[in-house]
Amino acid sequence: MDTKSGKDFIDRLKRHYMVRIAAVYAIAGWVIIQLFNNILPNLGIAKDSVRFAIIIVALGFPVMLVLAWTFTNPSGEKYVEPSSWTRLRLRIGSVLSLVIIIIVGISGWYLWRLAVIAHVAAEVASSAPVVTAPPFNPQPRTIAVLPFKNLNNNPKQQYFSDGITEEITGALGALPGVRVISWQSASAYRWQKISPTAAGKALNVANVLIGSVRRDGDRIRISTELVNSVNGFQLWSAHYDRTFSDIFAIQDSISKAMVEALQLHLANDQPLVTAATTSTDAHDLYLQGLEAMNMRTVEGLDAAIKFFQRAIRKDHHFAQAYAALALAYALTHQYTNIPLKTSLPLAERAAKQALRLNSKLSDAHLAMGAVYISQEKIERGQKELRRAMELNPNNLEAHVIYADTLPKSKAKQALVHFQQAAVLDPNSYTAHYGLGYEYETLGDYKNAVTEFQAAIALAPQLASTRVDLAGLYHRNSDDKSAVDILTGVQTDDPLQAQIINAARLAYMDQQNPQLGGQAIAALQQIDLHQVSYNDKAELVTLYALVGMKQQAVQLLAQVCDNAPETCGDIAINASYGMLRGMPGFDALVKKYAVAE
Repeated sequence: MDTKSGKDFIDRLKRHYMVRIAAVYAIAGWVIIQLFNNILPNLGIAKDSVRFAIIIVALGFPVMLVLAWTFTNPSGEKYVEPSSWTRLRLRIGSVLSLVIIIIVGISGWYLWRLAVIAHVAAEVASSAPVVTAPPFNPQPRTIAVLPFKNLNNNPKQQYFSDGITEEITGALGALPGVRVISWQSASAYRWQKISPTAAGKALNVANVLIGSVRRDGDRIRISTELVNSVNGFQLWSAHYDRTFSDIFAIQDSISKAMVEALQLHLANDQPLVTAATTSTDAHDLYLQGLEAMNMRTVEGLDAAIKFFQRAIRKDHHFAQAYAALALAYALTHQYTNIPLKTSLPLAERAAKQALRLNSKLSDAHLAMGAVYISQEKIERGQKELRRAMELNPNNLEAHVIYADTLPKSKAKQALVHFQQAAVLDPNSYTAHYGLGYEYETLGDYKNAVTEFQAAIALAPQLASTRVDLAGLYHRNSDDKSAVDILTGVQTDDPLQAQIINAARLAYMDQQNPQLGGQAIAALQQIDLHQVSYNDKAELVTLYALVGMKQQAVQLLAQVCDNAPETCGDIAINASYGMLRGMPGFDALVKKYAVAE
């Protein structure tokens, strides 16, 4: 190329403002790359995003040059001041350049987000098979009470051996400095042929108490054995041949033997277990009520209430029966569609009577705390729950309910209580579900997914956890995983199956909007009169997702009216993000949201 040709080429570049526009684009691209390279990693965002920024900026450069050549001054042999028409074209080119720069930024961010989600999902999936259990080195003062064997070989007497085991678990849980695995978790080993050492390793405890119960009329025989799960050695054993009226004395003897075996130092030599009732009939009915309440079903709670009422009629001073009755009433609005206004006054009356009879009964404070929370008396409820944990640090329900009452600003504190609950009951669905929610609140996506998956494994037939995990995936732009977690679910409950299917269609709709009609039809087929208030909260999210926002707000109002303790976080709950700004929703926030 001769000198004149080179000069003409440079002059043409000037007429098209190519150098100026290329310089502006280069500076803007450099700023975007530096943002991804230096700032985002300090915010905990993957540094792999830099690669996507460089690729997008590079691909946008030739597009920018073509636009610059098209929309700037193409006429004249020499560079001249641009005419008004040329200046207009230049402005159009500048606007398009700005649009490209914005598109580059958004595209880079979107590609980075997809990469991070894929990376985290792959990490969660790949880590599951290779995770190894930590070395078995439990704290010395930890114990699990496995369900005592029912030597009567009569299924109708199972409640008795289970009830005795649960009472012994509760008595040991009140000992200071001892961590006792909850009855809910230990009961999972009722029908398993597992050695004490294997059970101890599974539950991460140093000691396992095993035993058997035989009942013959009013006579009972209880055999017990304490085993060191680390070395398999027997630490203590005893046999008790007594009458049923001596059951509390037997529990006291076992508790004192555990104190000696665990080398605890108590301040006095007072009985560790006192007789809760002088009526053997009342105690027997109480044990049957515990078995029914532990089912956590409509039928189970109804039967439990009747058993506790009969126990109280046998002994009007039976504080534990009053506390259990109060808790059963307090649970009905969560597991059934019985209105809170019906069950709450009954729960309050029973809880207050339990406290009058025994102010040092942990479960009485637990029940009173649950009542206050349902009445939206949060501070009073938290005070009762803290007292319940002081009297029995191993009170699983108190840890869970207390954690649920804490606002978002105290998510780390709530996490500690859910973690404690998971230690007390490794098989607790509620504890793992709560951990998933708190981890999401804290922005820990990986651990949130892991805990929700653990909750699903413990209760695979429930719709609520699957819908919540699907929502977590959706909020992280992963609708495919949301659909996958809702696909192929086996459940014997037709209502749960309907909810899961409607949720699957709703998240499929996010990928293919043409399916929206199917999702709405599936939601409309669900009979809301048969749905528990827990599941109604999940339907609120699905209604909002498919655009039925007014119906979602109306359903949420029903949920909050019957279970106000579940609505304290609605102002910041990510599941209700699509409803913010709606007048009805804002009114619910003012009425139910707990101040941070």
